[in-house]
Amino acid sequence: MSRVDVFVLAVLSRKNRLSLSRIVEEVRGINLNKPPSRIGIYKRLNVLRTQNLVGFEWKQGEKIYIISEEGREKISEFINQLIGISA
Repeated sequence: MSRVDVFVLAVLSRKNRLSLSRIVEEVRGINLNKPPSRIGIYKRLNVLRTQNLVGFEWKQGEKIYIISEEGREKISEFINQLIGISA
């Protein structure tokens, strides 16, 4: 899983049902040395979708991304690993 995947899943786990624009804003709001591009985030969302970690629905002509239960489990596992490292 790439670092962009982790950030996207983390953002969606906090604020589910976001458009690409909102996801980009949220990820860029994280203090990163080199924030990912919009197209980079879009590509990672498509990969996450093929892995059944996110899904989407159409709402008023806009694609809205939703984290799946598998996606929630994956980000929880990652957080637990980080906690284990810092302990």
